[in-house]
Amino acid sequence: MQQKNFSLGLFGKKYIDTTFHLDSFKKGETNFSKNTVNSLGGIHNISKDFLPSVDINYFEDDPVQAFIISELQQSKRSSILVPEKGDIEPVIDYESIDWLHVAYIDDLNHSDAIKDESFKMSLDFCTEVPREKYIDLIKNCELIFDSRERKDLYSRILVPTPIVLHDEKGCECIVQGKKIFSQEIISEKNLNVNGAGDIFAGIFINKYYNGSLSEALNYTCTATANYLKKKNEI
Repeated sequence: MQQKNFSLGLFGKKYIDTTFHLDSFKKGETNFSKNTVNSLGGIHNISKDFLPSVDINYFEDDPVQAFIISELQQSKRSSILVPEKGDIEPVIDYESIDWLHVAYIDDLNHSDAIKDESFKMSLDFCTEVPREKYIDLIKNCELIFDSRERKDLYSRILVPTPIVLHDEKGCECIVQGKKIFSQEIISEKNLNVNGAGDIFAGIFINKYYNGSLSEALNYTCTATANYLKKKNEI
């Protein structure tokens, strides 16, 4: 299928990541990093590296210092966040984009920048804040993304918007409170999975925009795992 011309807007805090790569992390002990990497995270994990046909526009909220422990043997990550206050209020240029993806709606300082409820939009979440707080936005979105670890937060969210829950073992989709799709994959070991959720969302949105919900659900888990494996080989 030929890819449509597509301009994706990404709105979220500017995560300034310091990632420590270890085989495993031992609590209460001295741990040594095998490799330490400084990079931009959050919305910047979605890039033309794996979406070459997509025109990407970044709209940044306030900065966050993120200290990330990446445990390679278990393909697991943990983070400590230090939010900072910015001096400039963000502005989203809706005229320049076809779709707005917000990562993460529950971690924004300037959610008031999201103004056009009729616009094609998706939301990603990262905290355990009750989802009922965002019910109006959720109803007006094309897609919702979250970790399967937080599935219980959607037990009372009965909306037609597809809620896509994912983790390293696969994904599932909930519509009107019912699971309409589930897929399991073999969890890869010895992978740096930092940014995997953002990468999953970017690949999913592109496949959904150019195809269908079914195609995106069947494609994205494997595509994300393959990209992470390729990225770890570099």
